[in-house]
Parts: sequence; C-alpha cells; structure tokens
Amino acid sequence: MRNPRPFRSPRSADSEADHASNGVWPLHRHSVVDGGDIVGIMQGIDPAIRYRKAHRLLRLGGHLAESRPGEWPPPSPEQIPDEAAEIEASTLFEEIQVRRYVWEKRYTAEEYIALLNTFSGHIAMDAAKREQLYREIRHRISRRPDASVRRHWSAILHVARRALEAPAA
Repeated sequence: MRNPRPFRSPRSADSEADHASNGVWPLHRHSVVDGGDIVGIMQGIDPAIRYRKAHRLLRLGGHLAESRPGEWPPPSPEQIPDEAAEIEASTLFEEIQVRRYVWEKRYTAEEYIALLNTFSGHIAMDAAKREQLYREIRHRISRRPDASVRRHWSAILHVARRALEAPAA
C-alpha cells in the first residue's frame, strides 16, 4: 500500500446485499486509502463469495481491508492466525499485508459496565441478574488501589489491493 491517507467520510452510500448461507450480507463502500476503496468483510461468509463480491465492488487499484476482533486472553501477535493465504488463493487481490495489534485499556467501573452492556451475553441476561453482577463489579473495582480494571484487546487487519482482472468465475 503506497502513501496511506487518513480515513475520510464515505464517498457514497453504496450498499449491496448478498444472500449467503447464513443470511443477508451487506457490503458498504468507503473511500479510504491511496485512491482506493476499503470494503469491510464479515467473518463466517464463504471466501469464494466474500472476496469475489469485494473484488467486484472495488475500483481498479482499490484496497481490501478486513479486521476482526481477537480472542481472550490475547496470544502474542505472531501467534494470531491470519487469512492472507485465503485472500491470495482467491486470486482476486495482491500485495496482501497483515498487521496484528494487541493493546491494554483501563476502565473505571462505569466505563467497564458500559462496555459489558455492548456484549450480547450481557444484553440477553436477565435484568435482575445483570444488575446484581454489575453491583458486584462496582464493589470489586472500587476496592482496587486505582479503582480501575485492565482489559487486553487484540485485532488483526488484512489489507490487499484489488487485482486488475478477476479470474473467470
């Protein structure tokens, strides 16, 4: 990837849906780096479908960027598996780059609870049980010397340039 530029607002509101084995899959087109486009790809979709669709949506010289959240506890960056071979096997992209990120964030009790409220398991939890859990979290965090909790995060980012021509379907 040459001369990456910071993210700009989406150039268009183009959005398409593809019916894959697990339902409707939206793709949104955004102008992001090096005069190309980045298309976010959802995990769990057959690579033959997701990479072909992304290739079709990107203009010549456009870039594919794909990221996914990591596991807990995070492995060392070099142990995080990537999908470069899968992207390369599609023959739809070239100049594949992979970046791995691991970071730590400190949360106050209220910040941590706000984070937990974004997780489906906590959203689906019985309200009374969730409030009891949150009371206990507040209590335990308040007893720490710095009144905070640390959480480690990891992510992997794939960036690849759209090949000039797609192989025959």
